[in-house]
Amino acid sequence: MEIIPKVEIRLPTFSTLQVPEELVSMWFGSLTFGTDTTTPRNIKQILPTPGIISTVATQYTSNLYKVVGYSEKQIWTNGDNCSVKVFQSDQRTIFKSFKTLSGHRQESIAIPKQKTGYRTESAVPPLDIFLYITENRNLDICISDHGAGAVVVVNQAGELRFRYTGHTPALKNKPFDPRGITTDSQSHILIDDIKNHCVHVIDHNGEFLRYVVCGLSFPWGLCTEENDLLLVAQYRNRKIDIIS
Repeated sequence: MEIIPKVEIRLPTFSTLQVPEELVSMWFGSLTFGTDTTTPRNIKQILPTPGIISTVATQYTSNLYKVVGYSEKQIWTNGDNCSVKVFQSDQRTIFKSFKTLSGHRQESIAIPKQKTGYRTESAVPPLDIFLYITENRNLDICISDHGAGAVVVVNQAGELRFRYTGHTPALKNKPFDPRGITTDSQSHILIDDIKNHCVHVIDHNGEFLRYVVCGLSFPWGLCTEENDLLLVAQYRNRKIDIIS
């Protein structure tokens, strides 16, 4: 009977080795995480690169308050000398001009089929109460209250949705001083801030999106035309800047 010789089996042992970090990615590659492609609240869809495309010299000899785009062809304005001027949108020239019936200085203007702001008045000299009002596309009512330094937004039932009191830091380190107010096709709310020389843009929930500056000086009135062109009436230089 043949005897099978004993076989000694030696198990392998594992020895660790410190691999330099730069060699790990060279040998095995690396893992990178993609960036979030979600645009927060359409922040760049309002005015991607705000810029003045045209300026209207209104020829007022005193302060300019309000601008309203009545139609594709007309821009209505009013100023300190109790007059209303209507400009041709395409030519930026005066179409007609007339005096107000009240004889009082009008710091806002309302025309048919256009919800816009107003200034409280009476038979005696005007009260110092500024309330500019517009309706958003979602049917919210947006109120710019100069006296309170705030924009108040309520729903159709009159229930408070939010109150906007400006953004920090302020551009000129001045208190938020809202005047004219309007909305655009995306339900964004745009508010003149006369002391900080800019327009605040917030979304329909009151979240700040951006400032529009473009060299504005004492902006008081504003409105949007088709294609969301922004018209801003400037109080002291009496010009209307058209911003795209």
